[in-house]
Amino acid sequence: MLIYLRKITNNDTKKQIETTSEAYATFFGGDENSVNGIEIQINSSFGNYESSFRISKAGGQANSYRFASKDGKKSFSKFLIDSCGGYAVDDILKIIKNKNKYTVSIVKKNNE
Repeated sequence: MLIYLRKITNNDTKKQIETTSEAYATFFGGDENSVNGIEIQINSSFGNYESSFRISKAGGQANSYRFASKDGKKSFSKFLIDSCGGYAVDDILKIIKNKNKYTVSIVKKNNE
């Protein structure tokens, strides 16, 4: 089992949530040379929510990777709002990888 933790930034609340190239390769198992990115299925630990997302390189000179809806229906941000009760700056995005299954939750900044 692996755990990915990332502090939610002000930029995440205004644009798409992103991850680093290191996390893309080591945690999600993506190939940095692939232009198509990778597809993952994410479940919410707070209910019966599940959705498919594609993680791929952000445009321009960015060294980051964005989560995009596979079917174009629900953004990763909207998925977190619906399935985890939302998020704010300084909350922690927590994704647990167990084999090839991903489970997401939000740890609120005031949660000990």
